[in-house]
Amino acid sequence: MRRYVQPLSFALSLVIALLLALPASAQETSTFTGPSINLIIPRSDYVKTSYNRYRLGGHTEPGNTLTVNDEEFKVYPTGAFAGLLDLKPGVNTITLIATSPENKSVVKTIQIERTPPLTTTSIDLLTIEDAMMLPRMDVELNAGDVLEVRMKGTPGLEASFSLGRVAKHIPMTELPFSETKGLRGIYTGIYKVKATDRLKTTPVKFHLKKCWWKKVSKKSPALVTIDPEAWPQVGEVIKDRAFLSVGLGRARLGGAQLGYMPIGTRLELTGRRGGDGANYGVYRVQLSPSKEAWITASSINVLPQGTHLPRSLVNAATVTGDEKYDIVTMGLSERLPYYAEVVMNPSALVVELYGATSNITWITNKPEAKEIKDLTWQQVEKDLLRFTIALKHEPIWGYDVGYREDSKTLYIKIRRAPQLAEPPDSPLKDLTIAVDAGHGGKWLGAVGATGLEEKDVNRATSDLLMQLLKDAGASVLDVRPDDEATTLSFRIDHALEADADLFISVHANSIGSLADPIRVKGVMNLYKFPPNREITECVQKRMLDIGLTDRWVISSFNSSTVKVTQTTSFLVEQAYMSNPEDEALLMDQEYRKKIARAIFDGLEDYYSAVCERYQKNSD
Repeated sequence: MRRYVQPLSFALSLVIALLLALPASAQETSTFTGPSINLIIPRSDYVKTSYNRYRLGGHTEPGNTLTVNDEEFKVYPTGAFAGLLDLKPGVNTITLIATSPENKSVVKTIQIERTPPLTTTSIDLLTIEDAMMLPRMDVELNAGDVLEVRMKGTPGLEASFSLGRVAKHIPMTELPFSETKGLRGIYTGIYKVKATDRLKTTPVKFHLKKCWWKKVSKKSPALVTIDPEAWPQVGEVIKDRAFLSVGLGRARLGGAQLGYMPIGTRLELTGRRGGDGANYGVYRVQLSPSKEAWITASSINVLPQGTHLPRSLVNAATVTGDEKYDIVTMGLSERLPYYAEVVMNPSALVVELYGATSNITWITNKPEAKEIKDLTWQQVEKDLLRFTIALKHEPIWGYDVGYREDSKTLYIKIRRAPQLAEPPDSPLKDLTIAVDAGHGGKWLGAVGATGLEEKDVNRATSDLLMQLLKDAGASVLDVRPDDEATTLSFRIDHALEADADLFISVHANSIGSLADPIRVKGVMNLYKFPPNREITECVQKRMLDIGLTDRWVISSFNSSTVKVTQTTSFLVEQAYMSNPEDEALLMDQEYRKKIARAIFDGLEDYYSAVCERYQKNSD
């Protein structure tokens, strides 16, 4: 439901003026005896935004009517109301009036200031603006790097930039307005760093010239350092669950990642972006001649200049196993970075080892290995050695790559299929299942229009689900007991220490402040890695059977709890806290029982199907 903010009518303005003119005692009396308006979104009475719309959500007493600037909003049986406001540039006054069946009213006024969008600089001004300027953060560059710069200013002029003594007045190009959302005066330029360049913490200096006596210059707040002799450097990982990022892109859950690096892993560093302290910014990591990544400065310790680059020969590998895993091991002279990826149809695990060169003359295959069909290697390019571990069955139930404690021996562990019970027992019997009731403690999660907190919804559904699992004979692990604000790392470690066969994270969804809360509703199941797709689809199907709207199965999800590779894992978003109808379902204990049962039934469907496939393969 989208509502347009309209100017206040004369009558409405008069009502508000009369209410505001009442003595304080009269206002207080009406507050206590009349209806109430409790806003959840926005969270304050004055909000600034650069967007042209904003979500409104809150609650009053059930049975009341509600208008927002003379437009009627639906009040749901729970008392919730929600909608989407369209905003004009400047201050938008939003007046809400709730009226009870006894015709008593209460007024609440808020203001949402929409900052005006960028406009083309007037041709009458000779200026360079701060908006849209690149670079945004400090950079430390190496030979061959390309520095991209941008500025906004008076359109139609001669533009250039300088880098201290390295380069003077490098021409810039004004972009066509078709590429800049209709703006003119957006200029871009590039500079490729030479091996002889040297520059120390110097701003980019931008120039605009109308004629020889009319020109203007401005310095960037970001500083540029060029010193090819300072690179490469070596960094050693010092932080648990430090991760390599694919690029510098940002997102709510972080940008795309290549995976976690164990403490002690050594990395070749070739550049830096952002920050003026040891623990700020990010370093560029050269993995191989054709592959690079990024790591936060706080995750590593930069070793002294002259430290040897992380390189190792790989002389041999051993394939063996224990009671629950097949295991590949190989000795290295350094803890090198790596990347692992599951391949489906046929099932395999591919592990790329960076800084490695094959010197393999034998691979020992011991009979203890039950799941690994074959191990092969390929020297893809200089400093990139790829191992392909072909598996006998699908799906892969989990894997772990790392280094043995206090050593440089790389291990790759492949989890074997669990022993599933057959009918009449539930296939979940004897499985160890970790359940994460999302959020907790001060970590409220989403808040519905009635004030319902996600952490409580997640707790209630998880408790119901865990009881069903226990009744089926599963060993259940509650990784967020009670209302504790345990960290995600604690929850994951708790599950892994118990060697859980399955990790389920239970959540409830919400939209941001820019989407329509009435339109967006339903159930969503999310996973990270391909082997976990089938289990999420089974759960999604069962949850649709109880009447929830389909918000789809989502892959490559970047939440920490589904990035667990050692076991099967997925995250369920039961419904949308931000949608009044979904919120009403989540408030209902009987409906929460249906949700818990649907998740449980989906799990049974999945493990029954897997059991049947294994039986056919055995026959």
